[in-house]
Amino acid sequence: LLVLIGFVVNGIRKGLFTEVLGLIGTFGGLVAGLLLAGPLSNLVLKFIPEYYGILVHLVCFTILFAAVYAGTRVLSKRLDQLSEKLSINWLNNILGGLFAGFKGAVIVSLVLMYLSFLPLQFLLTPYQKDSILYQPLYNLVPKLYELIGSPDQLPKQVREILDKNRDRFMDDNGGDDQPEYR
Repeated sequence: LLVLIGFVVNGIRKGLFTEVLGLIGTFGGLVAGLLLAGPLSNLVLKFIPEYYGILVHLVCFTILFAAVYAGTRVLSKRLDQLSEKLSINWLNNILGGLFAGFKGAVIVSLVLMYLSFLPLQFLLTPYQKDSILYQPLYNLVPKLYELIGSPDQLPKQVREILDKNRDRFMDDNGGDDQPEYR
């Protein structure tokens, strides 16, 4: 709960434009770096062939990532200034808090799913039973995946672990009143 509150407070402080464009900048920079670093490094190596290929590739990736991320940061600052001029900064901040809360819930859900794959799962079991937010957060990413794709497309081992943990939690808490991701 404290993690989610931290995300919401940070989102309110930063605003929607900064939150959304920061996320887009990070993922966009990664995608641009992954897709374009190879061709760009090949082009650079034609002009300066005496450098190591991997070094040029890493530098190209870093430059592409930084350029995309910096571009989205500049755009977010411009949009923040526009929202202040239009006197809708309060809306930007509220929506930023909502978006950041959702982003935080997705991150917590991914962490909980990751922890369920580790052999240390038994350490979390007492906390899972007492937590009101555990089951909804644990099921958030599978629900989103279900909306985008199908849980049946997940690898068999992943589905088995998710089902086992969901079933164990439902058995411990009395069954059908808990939300499912299927």
